[in-house]
Amino acid sequence: MKLKNKILPLLLLASTALGCTDGFETTNSDPNKLYEVNLQSIFPGTVYKTMNAISELNNNRMWSYSRYITNVAFQTPWNERGDGFYRKFYVEILRDLEELAKAYDDGSLPNSLAVVKTWKAFTYYQLLSLYGPVGLSHAGMDGGTDKRIFDYDSEADAYYSILGWLDQAVDEFDESSTDKILKDPVYNGDVQKWRKLANTLRLEIAMNIQNISEEKAREYAAKSMGHEEWLFSSLDDAFAPKYGTVIDKDCSWYYTRLYKEEIQTKANWGLIPSMNEYFAIYLFSYNDPRMETYFDGSNVYWPERQPYRMTDVLTRSHDCDVSGCSASDQQEHLQWMIDGYEVRDSLRVRYSIPYVPTPDNPGARTPFGWRRPIDPTDPNGTREIPDPLSMNEDNRCYINPRYYAMDATMPLLRWADACFLCAEAKVKFDLGSKDAQTYYEEGIRASFEENGLSASAAAYMAQEGIAWGTSHKGFYDTRKLMTADINGADGKDGQLEQIYKQRWFADFLDGMSAWRMERRTRALNLPPLFLNGSQAYEEGGNMYYGWPERLYFPDAERQTNAEAYYRAIDLLQKNSPKPNAARWGDNIFTMLQFAKPVPNQEEMIAGWENSDYVQFNMDFQAKKYGQTYEEFLKNARELTGIKEAEEALDKAYNFLIEATLLVYKVEK
Repeated sequence: MKLKNKILPLLLLASTALGCTDGFETTNSDPNKLYEVNLQSIFPGTVYKTMNAISELNNNRMWSYSRYITNVAFQTPWNERGDGFYRKFYVEILRDLEELAKAYDDGSLPNSLAVVKTWKAFTYYQLLSLYGPVGLSHAGMDGGTDKRIFDYDSEADAYYSILGWLDQAVDEFDESSTDKILKDPVYNGDVQKWRKLANTLRLEIAMNIQNISEEKAREYAAKSMGHEEWLFSSLDDAFAPKYGTVIDKDCSWYYTRLYKEEIQTKANWGLIPSMNEYFAIYLFSYNDPRMETYFDGSNVYWPERQPYRMTDVLTRSHDCDVSGCSASDQQEHLQWMIDGYEVRDSLRVRYSIPYVPTPDNPGARTPFGWRRPIDPTDPNGTREIPDPLSMNEDNRCYINPRYYAMDATMPLLRWADACFLCAEAKVKFDLGSKDAQTYYEEGIRASFEENGLSASAAAYMAQEGIAWGTSHKGFYDTRKLMTADINGADGKDGQLEQIYKQRWFADFLDGMSAWRMERRTRALNLPPLFLNGSQAYEEGGNMYYGWPERLYFPDAERQTNAEAYYRAIDLLQKNSPKPNAARWGDNIFTMLQFAKPVPNQEEMIAGWENSDYVQFNMDFQAKKYGQTYEEFLKNARELTGIKEAEEALDKAYNFLIEATLLVYKVEK
């Protein structure tokens, strides 16, 4: 029985309506053809369509899954079942690429063909990361678009196919040929840089399939590492296409969706991404100066509005005239001083900090009936500790506007990535001409250079946990669900942890890459996406561990390509390291074949099931401006030049004393 093909009829139906270039270039029409096959006119549109598809994925969930940012509307497992992204990738991108591949398959234009193969490989890599099994060799995407039936390839087979394309591309690029792309939004026709992309992408995909086949991973990684001169070695090499400045043509998807629609038109900041708490805890723990390039400060757009103030406890020298002590208290305090004791107040204070993280899901801070603990500093024993990250939209630290500028750059594979991939290949397979530490440190320096912070790299790398082979215990998050530890001293496993975490820090806003890396390594092992207890959980999930591993296949596949759809589910479940039969096997919690099982998942679930309290704290910013009230005051006076205490503290830190908790004598 023939399978009804959903994709290829769409290719025919969409050929006229969608066009090939999305307005970048007009192609000639021919009633006997889908369209005129011309790389120079088609390829730029394919690039921008790919950028827009990934941008939309990032905004809708990948940024949230990566935990770089909090987007209040999207901080939950995704129940997307439409075919919008399938259509974008298969119809609007891969259709054009396959037609180009057929047109140049005679070898007359080797560089053009190699570029097409590289872009096809990258596009399928995204689909494999999202869904698992994909329609490739049987979908008319390997050997021609004239096929009318299709089936799905397993993850392993699809990965080996795209690695094969990259093998061919790396070998086919010919710098001596006059063949090049004239309208190239990526490398401006630079063939050498295209070859570096193909080789670096091959290394990236090779390292990503280690859990599928370590032997194959080593084989393909060795091919890339055998030509280190064809790996990224500068910021100019990076795969970071840049948007244009023509609205509704080639400008950034983020500019249109975030700035133009939300900020400019609606003055709505609720959907603008802000600094996620879990990512921030690492930045705070290691004094990472990239925080200031990734995010704007708190209240930066509304300095006149109510600032965020965190709660802390400070001590100061006791003065009965200031504290208003009763007669009996004065007598007691005087006696302490006569006896040679120092007398001090314990104060509950509030003050502003420059960078404030947004909770992972502000509406689910106390899930499962978890209670707020009693403040141990409260003399009455009744005060519940408030949520330290309760704030207004004004107080959030939003992503730097450069990320949603009209002509923003969109890094998809960075120079730093190449360095960290080399470091990983050295540790895992002993590949490469340098030692792992050198590659690792080059990766950090590459990231700092990308963010204009080269002068700060040495001090950053000297810290425990950042320096190669060292460990450091970082801060807790505000609920004590995780700590920002880096365990580099723990042998090869610790070195790999350093590599993976540094790559996470460097790949800011590359949500797809971060989500993919975490699934294959589990190096971050962050808390899952907790809901508020009343929200519906997707089928197949555990309410205590809502962590998505993939996207649903589109419902349209079940309706129009049913036999292949169910065979794809069989492939998915058969090859998954942790199968999940819920929703007939097509659920978002089934691990893909490339993924690594969560090592301590059951232990974590048991811990959350048995929790009663949320351990609210602000340890990562406690005593921000000094260990005592006196130190706060000294620093405030130096900062403002104001001598009067209350005025100086207010001007410098929006400082308030809420209460005197107790008066005590300092034990000798």
